[in-house]
Amino acid sequence: MKFTIDAALLAKVLRKVNGVVEKRNVMPILASVLIEAHGNSVTFRATDLEIGVEITETDVLVADEGSVIVPVEKVLKLTRKLKGQVSLKSAKDDTLVITCPSRRSRTTLAGSPVDEFPAHPPVPGKQVEVDAGALGTAIATVLHACSKDETRYNLNGVYIVTAPTRIVKVVATDGHRLVVASAGSMKLPWKGGIIVPLKGAQYLVNSLKGEDTVEIAYEKSALRVSGGSWVVSIRLIEGEFPNYNQVIPKKVGDTLIVDKKEFSDALATANEMAAERSRAVKLVISAGGLELHTSNPDFGDSVVECPCGWSGSVPRTLAFNGRYLTDAVAAVCNGRVRIDFSSPKAEFSPIRISGSEEYPFCIVMPMRV
Repeated sequence: MKFTIDAALLAKVLRKVNGVVEKRNVMPILASVLIEAHGNSVTFRATDLEIGVEITETDVLVADEGSVIVPVEKVLKLTRKLKGQVSLKSAKDDTLVITCPSRRSRTTLAGSPVDEFPAHPPVPGKQVEVDAGALGTAIATVLHACSKDETRYNLNGVYIVTAPTRIVKVVATDGHRLVVASAGSMKLPWKGGIIVPLKGAQYLVNSLKGEDTVEIAYEKSALRVSGGSWVVSIRLIEGEFPNYNQVIPKKVGDTLIVDKKEFSDALATANEMAAERSRAVKLVISAGGLELHTSNPDFGDSVVECPCGWSGSVPRTLAFNGRYLTDAVAAVCNGRVRIDFSSPKAEFSPIRISGSEEYPFCIVMPMRV
């Protein structure tokens, strides 16, 4: 194998495939990239066995066809500061020779046998074209609410479900908060919903940026998304996603309206003084306005006032994890924040946080302090 490619383009591709590989994997092959030169293009492949990516570049000059496997992070570090054209050539002993005339450099890197690279399962299902921007934005909105608790594996990802009306909803929850976003009306190649693991969803969001449309294929427990020059395959989480509609309040009691920036700034101050363990921020709401109360046994107390509109006839006091409130406001609100409360009699019912539109919105459970 021998081909020439611009150093900046090579570094860009390697950074993308490096987002998939496992940095601390006991299997070195899973920290590697398979580089294949064929015809007038070069394909770069990487996998962690759960996510597989292949990127094909045609802005190359292929002299000899062939393939090589080398540690992707090492190649990236060796080439990211190079300028101009770079030559990559494989040898029979599974090594890769990287030559850069402008830097007068020549590096030989040890690789692995090509036949050791794991094959990612194919996804032969029917492909459908979807709006990349709408899907990517919806997934990005809910990512912060995915559970990191590995014992609750069915919550360790993003739930993408199609309603009978073909409206696609994207949902994530960690059991303490829930975020629901809408990707609009689109036809997906599955019925019901699928759970995309967090890492796969994060990688997909980055891949969808800059694309107008992408093609999606689905087959049993795998998903394939294809862009202009890339393909991402993701092994889905098996299991049932909880019925998230059950925790969404059906009736609104009182509503709080507050400016997003003012509320975000107030939360930043309150979070700074919140107790490290509980992160509790108490919202004290009345006709006179909104106060955010925090207490820290190591540093002291804090009260931050924030102007607001309040529809309630009686004052309300509820405590929440301040980080959850901050995440929700950043993800689902535009210029204003709307917080819907249940009836005052339902003291520990969840609140609904949204902006000026129906979607996205976040449900946050209160804390007992």
